[in-house]
Amino acid sequence: MRLTKFSPEMREFYKTFEKWSDKSWSATLSAHEKEIQYLSKKPPFFDFWTNTLSDNPVALHFFPEIFFDSYMSIQFASMGLYKYAIMCLRSELESTLKMIYFSDHPVEFKWWVNGIEIDGITSKKHVWGDGYVYFQNLDNIKLFNSKFNDKNQLINNIKTIYSTISKYVHTSAKSFQTSQSSITPKYDIEDFNGWKLKFDTTQEYIHVLLILIYFEKFKLTDSKDRDELIKICVNDSNYNSNLKKTINDLANV
Repeated sequence: MRLTKFSPEMREFYKTFEKWSDKSWSATLSAHEKEIQYLSKKPPFFDFWTNTLSDNPVALHFFPEIFFDSYMSIQFASMGLYKYAIMCLRSELESTLKMIYFSDHPVEFKWWVNGIEIDGITSKKHVWGDGYVYFQNLDNIKLFNSKFNDKNQLINNIKTIYSTISKYVHTSAKSFQTSQSSITPKYDIEDFNGWKLKFDTTQEYIHVLLILIYFEKFKLTDSKDRDELIKICVNDSNYNSNLKKTINDLANV
């Protein structure tokens, strides 16, 4: 739709939005250029997974969307649109969880692709069942969790971040993008750092999940690519260390 077809008020709104988004972008890059450059190294690792799981039709269906959500999260945050940046993270994480579940449930996947509503059949909330019991009972996840005092470490952390970022989808008061004084996006260091922590955490849990679930495929890839993925995407020292221990255990089985 051409801009000239909008009312004068709408044209003025878009002009204002473009001005403020450009201003926020400049302010964000000025303050966080190196961080943005580093964070931007993470989405391309979904190409690694697309190639690694090239024989998995469910994965090939989901990974373009997962990549796009992670990439757009960075773009939105750079424009000062923190609510929408975090909404992308919720979509990215949920798509990953669905992909893992549907990979072993081809019938349910066909239902879902065809738009058949399956929530309420397998669960009241998620296709993988109430809670996260499905994931907790997967052997490689149990092995990874055994390295922590909390034997459900990974899944409990995923539940926590999922609940946190879901507030931006369900519009809790603290997730508002606007204020009483302004509806324009604006760079804010506290909001940026809050988004960055959620972005890093979401990417970390997703890649740990993928490594554990698809380890048999993962171990066949180039060792340099594997090491680089873990280095860039798994930043927490305990997660990084325990993931490497788990990989070594699985490799020696």
